[in-house]
Amino acid sequence: MTTPTTDASATDLFTATVPKAFASTVATLGDREALSSADVRWTYAELDVLARRFATALQARGLTAGQRVGVHMERRPELYPLFIGILQAGLTVVPFNPGHPESHLIDLVSVARPDLTVTSGKDVPGVDAAQVVRLETLLEEALTPADLSTPGPGPEDPAFILFTSGSTGPPKGVEIVHRGLARVCRGLSGYEPGPGDVFLQLAQPSFAASTTDIWTCLLRGGRLVVPPPEAPSLSEMARIAESEKVTVLNLPVGLFNRLVDGYPEMVARARWIIVSGDFPSKDHLVRAVDLTKGTVFNAFGCTENSALTAVYEITKEDLTSEAGAIPVGHPMPGVVMSVRDEKLREVPPGETGELCLSGAGLAHGYIDDPERTAARFVDVDGALVLRTGDLAVMRDDRAVILAGRTDQLIKVRGFRVEPRQVELAAEAVPGVGRAVVQKHPGDTATEELHLSFTVQDADEIRSRLMTSLREALPDYMVPTHLHPLEQFPLNANGKVDRQALAEGLATEDTSEVAGSASVTAHAEGDHVATSPQGASVDGPAADGESLVEIVTLLVGEVTGIRTIGADDDLLDFGVTSLHLIDLGARLEESVRVQLSPDDLFTAGTPRGIANHIRHEREES
Repeated sequence: MTTPTTDASATDLFTATVPKAFASTVATLGDREALSSADVRWTYAELDVLARRFATALQARGLTAGQRVGVHMERRPELYPLFIGILQAGLTVVPFNPGHPESHLIDLVSVARPDLTVTSGKDVPGVDAAQVVRLETLLEEALTPADLSTPGPGPEDPAFILFTSGSTGPPKGVEIVHRGLARVCRGLSGYEPGPGDVFLQLAQPSFAASTTDIWTCLLRGGRLVVPPPEAPSLSEMARIAESEKVTVLNLPVGLFNRLVDGYPEMVARARWIIVSGDFPSKDHLVRAVDLTKGTVFNAFGCTENSALTAVYEITKEDLTSEAGAIPVGHPMPGVVMSVRDEKLREVPPGETGELCLSGAGLAHGYIDDPERTAARFVDVDGALVLRTGDLAVMRDDRAVILAGRTDQLIKVRGFRVEPRQVELAAEAVPGVGRAVVQKHPGDTATEELHLSFTVQDADEIRSRLMTSLREALPDYMVPTHLHPLEQFPLNANGKVDRQALAEGLATEDTSEVAGSASVTAHAEGDHVATSPQGASVDGPAADGESLVEIVTLLVGEVTGIRTIGADDDLLDFGVTSLHLIDLGARLEESVRVQLSPDDLFTAGTPRGIANHIRHEREES
């Protein structure tokens, strides 16, 4: 069944470009503030002048329409007029994250092959020095903007190359075109921020999620607030949001949960809250909806559809115990969503199939990768359709509910199990937060399901959860093992890190963390393995080895990986910026020292963090 687009001048949605949409905003709102940071406040007119200076300098260097300009810069105010200037010159933006490992950047550069790369002063791995220019040099080359020498890009011309790894496989360079980004200037429905709204730009500019912030803001007359280059701590994030009067928050589920738990006032002040990237926790959504006078949306997007694809306004009725799964909603104008079987035939409402997309948001495919492009971008009755790899169900009202991934299907004793169906049954039990079901990675014979779930009181809920699962599911879908957690490990995109969970299952039977024991209980014939819970951490005066132990325990709680030792490099265990933000908040609470994510990243190991804390105390 297909969910049709909401009409919003379909012709405009397919013919818009970023430079034209931005020029329209400048013409009508030139004196309004467009961008602010700790150091600058620029109006739309001032932002446009800076952008055209960049465009003039790039064209003067001989770059022509369609060529690629790499941007190897941390988040800073000049980044955004540079993006606009590159697009005004008819060129393609290829953003790189300077914080990524050198080998990873070299791989991305080899795929994208930028013709020129702009940097904030650092060397760019994989790029010849002759093809690198410093940002300041580029500005000096065009002190005043000249008339642009090209007519500007068309709607089908490439605008950005953004990399995605999807659920499996190496990163893929997705060629996003102008219509895909510019459609947000008109093509929004339900979620409709505009002049007067203030966006906090949190997502890394190299991630597709950032496009929702940047272009929804700058093509609709809002103000973009740019945090410091280093990832801000939760407390710093809340301070910026309060001082800048932020009204729009676009948050991955993991960060949303942390803000609801620790900084509810930031959530309460927001007018528009977008939650995306994973299945949201009903408990946190209940609190957010109660807190804010604004609107909370569950959202869906993917890089191959230029990010924002669908939103669903969450109401209190959606959060009752009787309510089912929360939809990701209805498509944005210009987007068509359908649910199809393996032969790409549409399935009736209520049946599970693969979510497919078509319309104004679609990218052109993966650069220089015709095989993967042909596998994901397919022809269906003469229309180009993206196979997302997401399982979904269409409700009778045509709202779409996600049901997991096609590559996460599990076979148990010959039965096909859709993990999300089991997870929803668990999440319907009062007291259970988020749930994830998996098979043990080494299980080749018993074919038993393991259910990991977040809960405050594991002992109280254990038997009640098993009873509810037996009542809701056929016996082959009832998990044999339960793993209560304080919280889930998250990956770099804020989604539940299923690989880290699986690795935890693999080591749980053979590894014990110092100071804690593996607890096994038997309830009604079922083996229920509880993950070790971290000790409560107090003691701002803790020092020496006790401080190392405290930090190590907190790292284990934040990541969900209890085997990280005092001298282990956090990066070796996949620790992400979200983990570091959370760890900083917990350290501030427990040892009364404020450390930024960059401080924690530089310290490297739990012992290094403890040494940094001692140094901070000595300096204060």
